Amino acid sequence: MEKTERKVTKKAAKRRLNIILGANKVFCKTGIKAATVDDICEEIGCSHGLFYHYYTDKSELVEYLRTVQNKAIADRALAALASSNNPIMKIKNLLLDVENTIKEDPTTAYKLYFFLNCASENGIGALTDPTKNKTPEIKVIKEIKSTIKAIEKAGYIKDNFPKKDYINTIISAVAGNVLSFVIASNALSPHLASLNVDLLMSLFIKEDALQDAEKESN
Repeated sequence: MEKTERKVTKKAAKRRLNIILGANKVFCKTGIKAATVDDICEEIGCSHGLFYHYYTDKSELVEYLRTVQNKAIADRALAALASSNNPIMKIKNLLLDVENTIKEDPTTAYKLYFFLNCASENGIGALTDPTKNKTPEIKVIKEIKSTIKAIEKAGYIKDNFPKKDYINTIISAVAGNVLSFVIASNALSPHLASLNVDLLMSLFIKEDALQDAEKESN
């Protein structure tokens, strides 16, 4: 009896994960708002009855992804940002972690796409909105902004880099490149996708500061 229950539980967990992965793929293709339960069921080849056995509707599934899934991604991102005392290496370690995570498990690309969609949906304005500023993705954006401020305060930002709204410009550049990497990974060719971390960092950080940060971390 106990063995049978374990089998049922394992099967249920596998089905639930399959629905989650299918939803992430569909959201990546069509967007969160446009996606339907029909789309998700078609993606994974399951019946509507099976979907509704685990989730009451699309909104419940989206809420799960926004809280549980996004929190797991945010926790990993925050850990990468906390892995060094040097602000330059904080950002670099975060980008390297994104690249390595997707290469280890290509399905992570779909989850990251959802995460970035949520961050974009909330927008920078959410940083001052008390109803939104505690969401997982906003916590990451806050930490990234704080880290970039530390980089600027130390004089590491390139002299020719636009100083007006520089933080949002850098965040947009980083997010855009990460998003491109995610899309390339979703094209069933993760081994071909590469997030050129060094080139990305060199867009806004002085070369000597990058080199010093690298030496310090070794």
